[in-house]
Amino acid sequence: MQGVSAGGIGLLALIVQRRRGERLSRREQTAVVLSVTGLALLAASLAGGVAHGRTTTTDDVLLWLAGSLVAVVVLVGPVSRELAGGAGLGLAAGTLYAAGDVATKAAVGGDVVLIVAVLASHGAAFAALQLAFQRGGALVTAGLNTLATNALPIVAGLLLFHEHVPGGAAGAARLAAFVLVVAGAGLLARSGDAVPPAV
Repeated sequence: MQGVSAGGIGLLALIVQRRRGERLSRREQTAVVLSVTGLALLAASLAGGVAHGRTTTTDDVLLWLAGSLVAVVVLVGPVSRELAGGAGLGLAAGTLYAAGDVATKAAVGGDVVLIVAVLASHGAAFAALQLAFQRGGALVTAGLNTLATNALPIVAGLLLFHEHVPGGAAGAARLAAFVLVVAGAGLLARSGDAVPPAV
């Protein structure tokens, strides 16, 4: 599900290039190719089946959420000056959406604290994403938001919910997919020849 959702970055790049008449820089083209290749590998790896995890504790989820909040503060603070316009806020929005997704998965039992965390995370993510669009181009902002929104819950699945990477070719494809998606996100986030924000 995360991989299918994240596949929108390829479509987004095509729309930016075709509909708005903006040319993607070589770095942005490489980032899109890496990300889409990674997402294709992720989809292929799912043919080997998906590991079912087990429930986690509220304390572990709250620790994950606290770590996500620290990451958001760093992304919109000191790190944002080193990134392309809108990249820090786009990553922060994705981190918050991912935190909300993780809390949602854990809140199935009706834990009120986690339900509040879901609502707060998604509300803050929406605000951060709108600010990011005001400061950066669509590909950088939405692309990084989408990649973070989809990559972080996969990590949480492994660490919090005790899911595991399958063995053999499916496991190798899944690991390669994650590396490629992170590399693509890193290239998109770099400052330099980013597309200017839409007015």
